[in-house]
Amino acid sequence: MAGKKKKKAVRRPAQPAGKKLEPQQVCEDMAELYLLAVFGFFPLMIGMGDYGYANLVEMKAYIWFGLTAFWALCLGGYLLWCKKTKQPITVRFHWFHGVVAAFFVICVLSACLSGSVGDSLFLMQSSNTNSVLFMASYAAAFLGVSLFGHLKAIHIRALGVSAFLTGLLSVLQLGGRNPLLMYPEGLNYYNKYQEYTGAYLGTLGNVDVFAAFLCFTVPVLTVYAWRSDCRKDRLLWIPALLSLYVLFACDVDAGKVAFLAGLLFVLPVVIPNPVWARRVGILCAITAVLGVVVIYFWPGESGLFHEASAILHGQMAPSFGHDRVGIWQQAWASVTRRPVLGNGPGSGAWLIDMRTVNEERGRIVSVRNAHNTYLGYWMDTGILGLSCYLILIGAGCFAWVKNRKEALTAALGAGVVWYLIQDFFNINVVTTAPFLWISLGLLAGKWGEKGEKTYGAHQAAEQKKPIRG
Repeated sequence: MAGKKKKKAVRRPAQPAGKKLEPQQVCEDMAELYLLAVFGFFPLMIGMGDYGYANLVEMKAYIWFGLTAFWALCLGGYLLWCKKTKQPITVRFHWFHGVVAAFFVICVLSACLSGSVGDSLFLMQSSNTNSVLFMASYAAAFLGVSLFGHLKAIHIRALGVSAFLTGLLSVLQLGGRNPLLMYPEGLNYYNKYQEYTGAYLGTLGNVDVFAAFLCFTVPVLTVYAWRSDCRKDRLLWIPALLSLYVLFACDVDAGKVAFLAGLLFVLPVVIPNPVWARRVGILCAITAVLGVVVIYFWPGESGLFHEASAILHGQMAPSFGHDRVGIWQQAWASVTRRPVLGNGPGSGAWLIDMRTVNEERGRIVSVRNAHNTYLGYWMDTGILGLSCYLILIGAGCFAWVKNRKEALTAALGAGVVWYLIQDFFNINVVTTAPFLWISLGLLAGKWGEKGEKTYGAHQAAEQKKPIRG
């Protein structure tokens, strides 16, 4: 009609074909894929030789380096592109990142002053994977996941799948079978120390190292299966209980100690009800005191508790702990020679040369590792390097306790504590060390969420707006 005014057309912006990801989200997605690969894929890889355990440590080392290097290059390249194109992304560093940098610098300095510079920088042996090359990869993983990584349920579920598969393989091996030809043809698990040096189980190699992996997975899966609000996560009880069975079936003393002591340390933290957490904490403290008393008066004449009782009475034989005390004595002698900067990363390969024999072993086994991760770091990097390592552990554990109400954080911290306990009796090796360093990075990253705020793309834009008084 002539009297009606024509409505002015409103121009609407064209909708993009797909949602554009913000730079911060892209970095976090990269970290998520990296965590999925480490938790779900890395534990299942085996050696590529004539049998599964042939060159297994070297194979996992190459896979670890490949995963970490590819992720670091993609992440670093993307951050440089964001800087070049002036994409609004901000990376907030915290004090513990300086500790990681200091740890790496100390490792390099210790290697350069070690007298065996080449080995200390690049050595890679199945019995010793502690060179600067490995320390650099651990530091890079810690740095990356603490900046952009966020633990999600899918990561723990991936760990549950890998734990179930390797646990199932272990049960078959403990039954005398040789699936996937993990052992040389015609042999099985019970030919350990006789037909071949050492004992091997699962997909991690050495049975002690495999126990370290189980000490990490059992509490992570158990706590999350218990604390998760999703009913489907109750299925994680299956790999958790299977892993616990294998942990006791493989009869590794370090795993038993981690189980007993780990319960006392973890339960008061992971119980969500504060009243019950306090009550359980008191009960755990009483149990610990009673346990020490029982061990002190232990009547047995052999085994783990007998040796612990003898130590409480001031008696320590080199044969204790399957000759570990004798190994520690050699490592301590190396520590006293260079206590500040150490003898260079990987120095156990040329400083420790102990040949051990016990009732079960039908042959002499050469040991070239401290068999105590903390003593090993002291021997390799001195008190300076060990201090940095302990500070990072403290940062992760503090963040765990502070954020214990979150089911994911509670579960991950529980796994870290169990792993740290068994580390007093085990070796630092590339097949399991990545789980600890990545977990510490994820826990330490919680500092950024609770303290200084980390701004993504849209938040950075908001910061540019003037503040009205």
